[in-house]
This record gives sequence, C-alpha cells and structure tokens, in this order.
Amino acid sequence: MKLTDVYVTEGRSAVTGELEYQVADKNSGVPMVIKTVKPGRRFGHYLIDTAMFLLVFLLLLFITFTIDPYFDVENSAVTTLLQWFGMVAYYFVCESLLQTSIGKMATGCVVIDEYGEKPDVAQILGRSFARIIPFEALSCLGNPSRGWHDSMSSTYVVTKSDLAKMLKLKEEYQTEGATAYHSLITE
Repeated sequence: MKLTDVYVTEGRSAVTGELEYQVADKNSGVPMVIKTVKPGRRFGHYLIDTAMFLLVFLLLLFITFTIDPYFDVENSAVTTLLQWFGMVAYYFVCESLLQTSIGKMATGCVVIDEYGEKPDVAQILGRSFARIIPFEALSCLGNPSRGWHDSMSSTYVVTKSDLAKMLKLKEEYQTEGATAYHSLITE
C-alpha cells in the first residue's frame, strides 16, 4: 500500500501544539502527504555530498594518472565523463547500500519510495543519473522540496523520524481496514 493511499485527519496536539495525524476512512479523511525535508536541509546534504564526491573524483583522477601518467586533465570531455561517472557512482553506491548518502546521513534523512520502503536498484540508478542534468540541484529549492531526481524516480527524501510516523499510520490504517473487512465477512 502506498503512503498516499492512507487516509488521515489532522489536528494539533493539546500538549505540544504540533500537527498530528490520525487514521481515518476515505469519507472523513484526506490522503496522507509524504512530508519531504525542507530546502535548507537539502542544501546541507548537497554541500556535504559535494565534498564527498570531490574525494571520489580525486581518487578517480589518481587512478587515471596511475594508469596513464600522460593523461591530459585539461581534456574537458574525458574529465567531464570522469566527473559524471564519479557522481553517479557515489550516489548509487551510498543510496543502494545505505538508503542514504553521507550528507543525508549527517542530518538523519533517508530515501524512500512511495510505499515508505527502500527504493529498488532501478529507482536509485535513475536518481543517480538524473543528477547529471544541468542545474538539477536547484530543483530542490521549492516547497515542498522534491528535486527532479526525486520526482523522476518516484522517490522522496524524508527524516527518519517522519518516516517512522508515516509507517506507523500506514500500519494502523491497514490494521483498521483489515479489522473492518474481517467484521464485514463474519457478520
């Protein structure tokens, strides 16, 4: 079941004043919105991940110079291909193994699919390649913050705490639906 298939009602907590959600049926609720992280946090991910990617790129250059000591680093086509390969490899390895990048890990965020689960390899590969699009990083500055690499791969970047809340609501919704169905067939 997709997270957006869960119907909820919202209200303010009497204790904290924070917005809270409770499961509801389709007639009295609205589809749950997947709460993505804010643009400022995404910019932090970008800065940390760019620093990490530069280390990967320098490693690729070192390997290239080891193989070919006369490599012309000013050959923009080869250097650009190395940059692209390094970026795709960095994000693909991190997100396919850890469900997060080092930048996201530093801020307690993960990448999920529309079911609230770890994206499959094709989605992560799509996210990784989409980052090559010029000015793609700027697409994360909107509100809600969902970059092209997110929307093109049907993925979301959320905090671990928000993911736990969404999965709890999904479980409650499925449990209530199963209970209602069970009571219908036993009557």
